[in-house]
Amino acid sequence: MNDFEDAIRDLGKRLDCPVHVHSALIDVNDTLTFVKKILLTNKVQNFTASDVVALTRIVMERENMLFLRDQEEQ
Repeated sequence: MNDFEDAIRDLGKRLDCPVHVHSALIDVNDTLTFVKKILLTNKVQNFTASDVVALTRIVMERENMLFLRDQEEQ
């Protein structure tokens, strides 16, 4: 666990936060990390926080679409 995950776990305990909220925060954090790596690996220069957020949204929407498609196929 990293500092962010530890802080979220502690917050969840204090606020009696549902597990799915904790999982969602961790998923978004992980996706943000990967999006920044994608941009840096592809040598995208001068990207902003809004670029990272927009790409994160695209990745998460794609993940959801693939999940729903897999559910339909089962």
